[in-house]
Amino acid sequence: MFGVPVLCVLALVHLYWAFGGRRAVTVAASAHSGARGVRPSRVALVGIAGAFGAAAAVVAMRAGWIDLWRDPPSVRVAAGMVALAFSLRAIGDFRYVGAFKRNGETSVFGFVDTLLCCPLCIALSVAAISPV
Repeated sequence: MFGVPVLCVLALVHLYWAFGGRRAVTVAASAHSGARGVRPSRVALVGIAGAFGAAAAVVAMRAGWIDLWRDPPSVRVAAGMVALAFSLRAIGDFRYVGAFKRNGETSVFGFVDTLLCCPLCIALSVAAISPV
């Protein structure tokens, strides 16, 4: 199950950025016309890291690595919500992020988003709903 370690790494990267890390921050921020498009606050980055951590826990529960909830339907619903969130991210906003973006295809972020982020989001979506 690759989803749990990948989600944990994504959480750690966002914590790194939240506490002052600068590596790859320009690649990660949606950019158009050479300017950074998104400047999340420290609180937002910590929240995103927490969401990735929660998603990692849900995927681990779905895989049977963690047995916190004894109610499998609630784990399936949570895993479905994680899968939906990553599917929507892969589709994008039809402007700057996702598979169907119209602006920003020529930026570094657009290139990384198309070749790495979208396929990774699809893979994480599948990993969230697969039981193993």
